[in-house]
Amino acid sequence: ESAKMTAVLTKIFGYENIDLAEDVVQASFSKALSNWSLNGIPDNPSEWLNKVEKNKAMDVVRRNKFSESFDFSSDDKDLLNSEYSLGYVMDTFWEENQIKDDLLRMMFACCHDGISKENQITFILKTLCGFSTSEVASALLVSEETISKRLYRVKKFFRDQQIKPEFPGNAHLKPRVRTVLTAIYLLFNEGYQSQQDLSIRKDLLNQSMYLCKLLIDNSSTAFSEVFAAMALMCFHASRIESRVTEDGSL
Repeated sequence: ESAKMTAVLTKIFGYENIDLAEDVVQASFSKALSNWSLNGIPDNPSEWLNKVEKNKAMDVVRRNKFSESFDFSSDDKDLLNSEYSLGYVMDTFWEENQIKDDLLRMMFACCHDGISKENQITFILKTLCGFSTSEVASALLVSEETISKRLYRVKKFFRDQQIKPEFPGNAHLKPRVRTVLTAIYLLFNEGYQSQQDLSIRKDLLNQSMYLCKLLIDNSSTAFSEVFAAMALMCFHASRIESRVTEDGSL
């Protein structure tokens, strides 16, 4: 869920403001934890979170529509400048098909040619896969300080180059898909046996397979390597229940 939120908010605020998008996502989850602990989990948690997210996003737009750090001039964001159309346009950003496209575009932005391979994978794991900094460090076998520096470099690149959410040209599509698959499979590996505590994390297994399914469902990215990766993850995931005893031990 956090990956979807981050992708949508990054599209609205611009890649140069991805830190703000992550802050809004964090604030929304914090509000959910506070509210749900008192009132119980709502019938539709995703819908509840989306409503909070949209309200916070509209507040950001209202505060920054005249700021030089934000660009709401494109065709899909121009109507955000008007209070009359703000709510309606904001709703369109949360349509399911739109969210899937935003996630795909963000995957490819993370794999831009100007970003080193290790930084690409680091950023995908942190932003789209929901890894904590320590989990990324563990998955890539480097220090947390190194991960923090890599994340900073990618965000600076987005700001300096004014990166836009878009699909790469055909010549760059397949290499970037391979980079995305590498990150997705690292995510799957962390779920299959977490390096943090040697446990099985089904949430990470599900997230990795969801991201891979996005690539399969888009005709432009449905390469044979993508189907092979999904088949491999399905094979391993099918044996998850046999890897633990009744008391949860490996």
